[in-house]
Amino acid sequence: MTEPAVAAVLAQLDDPGEKLTLAVGREKVPVTSLDKALWPARGRTPAYTKRDLLRYLAGASPALLRHLADRPVFVTRWPDGITGQSFYQKVWDKAPNFVR
Repeated sequence: MTEPAVAAVLAQLDDPGEKLTLAVGREKVPVTSLDKALWPARGRTPAYTKRDLLRYLAGASPALLRHLADRPVFVTRWPDGITGQSFYQKVWDKAPNFVR
């Protein structure tokens, strides 16, 4: 992602809503539960939310995407945060167009 594209995604994530559809280049990516804590607070460190993770990934995307292109994709999911059960999602019923 180019720096202007990263800035555009970060600006969209400033929307205080719990869900939104991110415009990433030509793609529309629906995201929900943006304020859900994925990593709980510890001591003086606040909880990290899905919104925080997306901000981090958007900022790191110029470097990350070069290394992830054309590689197999699977996702480890923790529906209830890192303290809950996890599972690997290797097959998607309906993958978005930008996922090959």
